[in-house]
Amino acid sequence: MKLHKETQKYHRIEAFILTAIFFILSVAFFIKTASHPEEYSTLMLLAGGGAIILSLAVFYYLTAQRVDLSVSESSIKYKYRVYPFLSEKRKIKWKDVEEARIVETSLGSSLSGFDVNFDMMEEKHSLNGTNGLALHLKNGSHVFLGSQNLSSLRSAISALEQNKAVG
Repeated sequence: MKLHKETQKYHRIEAFILTAIFFILSVAFFIKTASHPEEYSTLMLLAGGGAIILSLAVFYYLTAQRVDLSVSESSIKYKYRVYPFLSEKRKIKWKDVEEARIVETSLGSSLSGFDVNFDMMEEKHSLNGTNGLALHLKNGSHVFLGSQNLSSLRSAISALEQNKAVG
């Protein structure tokens, strides 16, 4: 039985704003070079077109990212994907988990560092910063699974702990 299921999408508005600004500046540069071909070289025109394509590719990458998280009584499943290029699925059985805890950080700490993570020992799958489920596995590895719906995830983990205590 599934206790929690969610699909995360990338939602950092500042990244979208910066991408939009870069796109607008690239279009303006392209129009300027195309309307005055005697002043600018063909290479400048190609650079403007390349900048437009790059900004559209970044926008696509940001909007195409998804992380699916599913918590059931027997396992945790997650799938990271950037459609259609990359897809990674993983299933962690509860019997392989030594410790599971909910991690919730303040808004201020989630805004610092733009979700950059330098911990090489932890496998991190999150489009929501540092709010989610931290797992310490019996093999010694650490996995962090981000969540945009902490209350539902917290309820699912509590239900599992109650079932474990009763059973």
